[in-house]
Amino acid sequence: MDVRRGWRRIGGRALIASVAALMMGLGGATAGAVAEESVPVSDDAGAASLGIDALEVDLHAPAPPPATPDAVEAPIEAPPEVAAVTVDFSVHTSSVGAVAANTWWEPVPGADRFVVRLSDGREPTELPAHEWTNSLRLTNLTPGVDYRVDIEAWGMVGPAEQIVGRGWVEFTTLASFDLSGVATGPTTVHLTWDPPLADGDGGISGPAWWAPLPAGATEFTDHSVLPGHTYAYELLGQRVEVPVEVGSMSPTVTTTTPTSASFAWPAVYGGATGVSGFNPRTVTYTVFVDDAEVGTTDDMTLDVGGLATAGHRMTIEASVMASFYDETTDEWHENVRVVIARGGVDFTTAPPVAPIPAGEVRVLAESGIDLLPVIVLGGALLAGGVIAAVAASVRPLAARGNEHDRRTARRR
Repeated sequence: MDVRRGWRRIGGRALIASVAALMMGLGGATAGAVAEESVPVSDDAGAASLGIDALEVDLHAPAPPPATPDAVEAPIEAPPEVAAVTVDFSVHTSSVGAVAANTWWEPVPGADRFVVRLSDGREPTELPAHEWTNSLRLTNLTPGVDYRVDIEAWGMVGPAEQIVGRGWVEFTTLASFDLSGVATGPTTVHLTWDPPLADGDGGISGPAWWAPLPAGATEFTDHSVLPGHTYAYELLGQRVEVPVEVGSMSPTVTTTTPTSASFAWPAVYGGATGVSGFNPRTVTYTVFVDDAEVGTTDDMTLDVGGLATAGHRMTIEASVMASFYDETTDEWHENVRVVIARGGVDFTTAPPVAPIPAGEVRVLAESGIDLLPVIVLGGALLAGGVIAAVAASVRPLAARGNEHDRRTARRR
């Protein structure tokens, strides 16, 4: 009985305490809300009573977002390495001589530069790198030697430079090659070589030009040269220099009078504006008599009048209009007259001694008279005249001698 009363007494007290706590919590919340609305925070006096400066606060503004930790940067990873696709390309040779050769190859997609290695069976020699080109001139080779050329094409693949292609070729230099040249006139140079060119050997180069040559060719003529210059030519790595001089002319005097003369001369070849000779230059001839210009013509004859009856000297110059580079002054000359040949001849305008007319000789022959006695008689008369003249000159001398002898005898 007492136990039941004790539990009831404890349970009732607990229940009462719980209800009281609940009521106190509700009352505190209500009081806080009322106080929040009844105390103006913006009131300066109230703010001063709280010991702070006057503030204006929007109590209904949304709360700032919660602070977040600093962002962590993810590490930058290098892009994956891209493997290059290497292609095999063809390499070719041409103009293979005894000391030089040309090599060229097909374009390689993606290639920025090429590395070329040359080998003669020993350690390969790396030649200077070449960018954006697919040909190379090989020089200073040894005659009669087997060579191999290996070429690597390099290009950017992803972030790195890699080999994108490879190629090679083998060739053998000639055992010998002889090139010679000679000026065959004031406007031509003739070149010859041995052995004959093989198929694909290319062409010959001269001053600022290049001319193709067929297989089997052994000679070539340059029609564009001018006197006073030395011209250099190269074929299969061999080089020759040929000087060109002013040509000579041989004019003749065809007729003369006491005051005039007529001249003639052989034509002079003026060459051409191109090495092949398809565009020939026009030759002009200028004639001088006793150093005075008497005429200009494009023909091969000229009549000159108004001359004195005396001995004279005729000279002639052949010239062409041409453009050329002067190596001595390092200047380019455009459309100037160049003398390519000169000549001269002496003559006189005095009338010659008239010969016996042929008609008179014919009349004597047709008359039947034997000309031999006449000739003998004429010779005898001529001889007699000579003898008589000698005797006439000797007789006074003999007379003087006799007179001298008589005077000497008297003195004795």
